[in-house]
Amino acid sequence: MSGHSPDAQQLRDILWRDSTLESISANYDSISIRLLESTGRTRTINCGGYIGYRAIAIWDEMLVLDGVVLREDEFLTDCTTAVESKVGYRAVDTGSPARNRRDWKLLRIRLEDGACIDVVAAVFKTDPGGS
Repeated sequence: MSGHSPDAQQLRDILWRDSTLESISANYDSISIRLLESTGRTRTINCGGYIGYRAIAIWDEMLVLDGVVLREDEFLTDCTTAVESKVGYRAVDTGSPARNRRDWKLLRIRLEDGACIDVVAAVFKTDPGGS
């Protein structure tokens, strides 16, 4: 699919379809998304150096349809434009090495019921396996 980022390689081995969204947590430098794959294996996606996130239409369903990393998207543009207007593109570095890369991508996770979770971050990595 056009617009994919090399970070998609980091997430390629996740069994997105029919995984269950277990949790989402955020701290200063990263957002962690925990999934339970249909095989029973737990996976954690770390979104480093994030500058925006949203969850749209979350209701009851937590089954994942798919996940993709994109370099072009309206929400990605909204986040980067907001940061640039707030601090300028070449502003002083932050305490986040990942954020200081200033090379953001969008992770979009779609749920079976049409809900969507978007995270704009510099780096997307996953654990090597999990239990």
